[in-house]
Amino acid sequence: MTDITQGTGSEFITVNELADYLRVKPIWVYQKTRKGEIPHLKIGKMLRFRRSTIEEWLKSMEKGWGKSLDEIETTNGVAKKHLTEKLPASYRKTGKKGDI
Repeated sequence: MTDITQGTGSEFITVNELADYLRVKPIWVYQKTRKGEIPHLKIGKMLRFRRSTIEEWLKSMEKGWGKSLDEIETTNGVAKKHLTEKLPASYRKTGKKGDI
């Protein structure tokens, strides 16, 4: 597995290096990049990823991990509202134990 924090000394990594580091297929990296979900640079026709930016992106993906919906609501006022609005009415809070 490629360690993107060490690498070849270059500030940038390739699609294959990022895919190897994340243990995903390169096509997944291309798809997420195309959707704008992974920060990247396009140099000509080639995609490159800045090591430090990818590390920050990964850290930001971890934020909120393991928090309950109520804890998220206190740190991001719209999160709970947004999440519950997307649920079918039958799953919204009804006051019964076990409901959201």
